[in-house]
Amino acid sequence: MKATSYKVIHNGYKIDFLDSMEQVDELIETRLAPYNHLRPQKIMDRTLKTSGNKKMRLVRYAYHTLYEEDFIIDYEC
Repeated sequence: MKATSYKVIHNGYKIDFLDSMEQVDELIETRLAPYNHLRPQKIMDRTLKTSGNKKMRLVRYAYHTLYEEDFIIDYEC
């Protein structure tokens, strides 16, 4: 069964609702694009089952600086 909506939380405060995981991946790429000169590297991409049919995907990118970008994607399938 396909999820009907994806809630994306970026760095703990910016929230978006999307219709597909493809849109989620595009949003992540869009958010990272202005900082490509800092060489973002994916250091985590895990999907966890939380409760019932709910899942949470954690995606984390680190720059060569001390900063990171965190994305939490909540969905139900």
